[in-house]
Amino acid sequence: MQKISDRIKNIIENQHVLGDIRPQTGFYPSSASVEYNDPVLGPTAQGACLRKQWYDWYRFPQQGEETISSLGRSLLGSWVHDGFQNLLKSIQIYTDLYIINAEHAFWKPNWKLSGRLDLLCFDKKENRYVILEIKTVNKEWGPAGFKQQMECPKLEYILQGTCYYYAYEELNPKVIILYVNLLSGMNVDFLFEFELIIPKNNTDNIAVTDGSKITQFPEISMAKIIERWNTLNDYIARKELPPRDFWPELSDEQLTALYYADKLSYKAETEAVKKWLDKGAVEGQLQMPYGRSSKQCSWCPYINLCKKDFNEFNVSCPTSDTLESFNKKMESINYVRDQEIRQQDNIDYF
Repeated sequence: MQKISDRIKNIIENQHVLGDIRPQTGFYPSSASVEYNDPVLGPTAQGACLRKQWYDWYRFPQQGEETISSLGRSLLGSWVHDGFQNLLKSIQIYTDLYIINAEHAFWKPNWKLSGRLDLLCFDKKENRYVILEIKTVNKEWGPAGFKQQMECPKLEYILQGTCYYYAYEELNPKVIILYVNLLSGMNVDFLFEFELIIPKNNTDNIAVTDGSKITQFPEISMAKIIERWNTLNDYIARKELPPRDFWPELSDEQLTALYYADKLSYKAETEAVKKWLDKGAVEGQLQMPYGRSSKQCSWCPYINLCKKDFNEFNVSCPTSDTLESFNKKMESINYVRDQEIRQQDNIDYF
């Protein structure tokens, strides 16, 4: 008889069982991105890859979507989130920071943007709404990545926070990204806090402050995020695969350029390139310890599919209907979702 632990593990790691077969109907803050000209690698993106989102939209099969380890980290992060929310509720009368809603769903039909906030609060001291995004990080994971996030949030978090602000722009909320130690246990260990400085005009760029300094992000604005979604929408409508934003296989020249720019992610990678250069940089002999993929590609569940020639597989909508019929169904689903989100709120925020 199969052990219970093995049965659980098999289900978690079986895409066909866990995979979501519902057609996607919109874009999420986690899929936000902007075009970017990398000083080392050239034209690329910051945030989500359009090709990955295209695969997501049409529900292509994923590889390595969940493992026991990744699910465990996700659950641990959820427990920290829940613990923080419960703590904040129990002391809100003393902090004057009142929770309006947790995991609040929103839907912006004009942008096809949907998602959920961690916490929507009202700060009585400042007489202002606050969107609190709780991010958990393990400060034992390594000094390099941890130090980088102490100085500034991850770019994908800034993009998400920008989407949250404009989803609730009628409230003119303050957007706070609050890092909490993943391994804080029963004690809430606040690591660092950032506020997004978001302009009313969605064509103006975003800035971030930690209270002591302001960092500008001239490449990030809501208008640029929407522009990327419009581009993706065009590819989806044409059922045409978008070009890659990142590199599933970096060349020797690209890896060397990253080495000299001190942009390789891990010490072992830096040592591997240095050793190869010291030995004469013979073509075909550079062995990278974690593979040659750019960081975004190395975590992508579609990397093997992306490496294939497009003609090797067929593209189809999630249903057997025509694209027009499919779009009509999406409009109907969007309407129902809009009504459900409105009905879930007991308070009229707007």
